[in-house]
Amino acid sequence: MKKLHFSIIIVTFNGLDYINKCIQSIINSNIKNYQIIVVDNGSSDGTVKYLGTKYSGFKNIKIISLDKNYGPAKARNIGAKQSNAKYLGFLDNDTTVDKNWAIHAKKAFEKDSKLAIIQCKLLLSSDKSKIDYIGEYLGTNGFLVQHVAATTPDGPLYNQQNYTLAAKSAGMFIRNDVFKKIKGFDESYFIYVEETDLGFRSWIAGFTAKLIPNSVVYHHF
Repeated sequence: MKKLHFSIIIVTFNGLDYINKCIQSIINSNIKNYQIIVVDNGSSDGTVKYLGTKYSGFKNIKIISLDKNYGPAKARNIGAKQSNAKYLGFLDNDTTVDKNWAIHAKKAFEKDSKLAIIQCKLLLSSDKSKIDYIGEYLGTNGFLVQHVAATTPDGPLYNQQNYTLAAKSAGMFIRNDVFKKIKGFDESYFIYVEETDLGFRSWIAGFTAKLIPNSVVYHHF
């Protein structure tokens, strides 16, 4: 099988109102040589049946139905195990993507072999002029601090590539070989901080994480 450039993994749990918009935005983007893997965490809202019917003719879309809600960390790992792509992209089900979001990520990876994790610029779907998230660092007291607070107006100051401790999985990419090397998400984090842990371990393994601001994802949040 030809190795894909991207596997885009979306975990959903009772997200029927959002998931189709997310998938359609990927299909309508300029991404090349890719697959979409949707991991359903035991939804009770008909998500699996809906997606199975709507996308039955799409060979590059795979639906994985889990028997219960295992949390995002484990579900993402399950999706990643189905991938032979060079890069993994993670999206929340309530996101849509800019047309060139994957193109810019691929260029950044190809330019810097040490770059393992990309934080997409996350903007609010409800007001695309405002930031949701662009990265984080550890403060002097050991607590996580966002580079920019949510709802901050976007602007030229935030269009520069910057190192970050980790990326938010609502919109991020990671090299698949690095993901495997550091053994993916720690499933003991049911939800929250699992991305920070992943980023921390990536840095320890000798790689970097950066905000790539022209890789844009819109987040309903």
